[in-house]
Amino acid sequence: MRQQLEPLVAVSSERDLVLKIMDEINPNIPDNGNFEFDPKLKLWVVDWKFEEIERKVAPPPLPAPAPGVAPVPAPPAPPKEGAGKTLWSAKWVQAVLEVVIAKRENVGDGQNFIVRTLLNYNIGSKSPVVGAPKGCAIKNKHWQLFENATDDKGYWSVEHDNTEGDLDWPVPKGFPGPEKPGPEDKKYQRFRVTLKVPVGDDQRKTVAVADPKGEKK
Repeated sequence: MRQQLEPLVAVSSERDLVLKIMDEINPNIPDNGNFEFDPKLKLWVVDWKFEEIERKVAPPPLPAPAPGVAPVPAPPAPPKEGAGKTLWSAKWVQAVLEVVIAKRENVGDGQNFIVRTLLNYNIGSKSPVVGAPKGCAIKNKHWQLFENATDDKGYWSVEHDNTEGDLDWPVPKGFPGPEKPGPEDKKYQRFRVTLKVPVGDDQRKTVAVADPKGEKK
């Protein structure tokens, strides 16, 4: 129970955003327990991590001094209500998932499978998969995320995590399991899925309007 609550405790504002992210992903996890299911279509989310990311307000630039005049430092700002607290211009909740799938011939095939299956997103059309009555973690009624990582946009990525090589079975990092079999038995690959979602309805609307088509810039 404690491990299930830790993601919520780590987020100080809009804690239900964690649940919203999970609600967009959970319906897309395949039925791995079905023995008749094609192993290539199975997908395991072996770990979730959530973190609140904050960005400080950038101070406005000082006006350029006149030629030959030394610049005058700006006076300190008067204390405001809640003095002593850091002010922030934006916050995000970042979700990092460890995802394991059956080994593919190339990394790109695995990435595309995870994007279409777990995130329910069509990279080509930059929209949810047509006809799939499931959640879309990249573009939905709450937010829109973008592939290019910037300071002012929600962000998503799917990366191959090969720090421990291929896997014998679907387990999270650091799993203290028994001695591993030989390389010929390593049939699984681990990927890292990252979602950085803006906190606050107004912030999410602002981000989506800034790039309504979701195209890279």
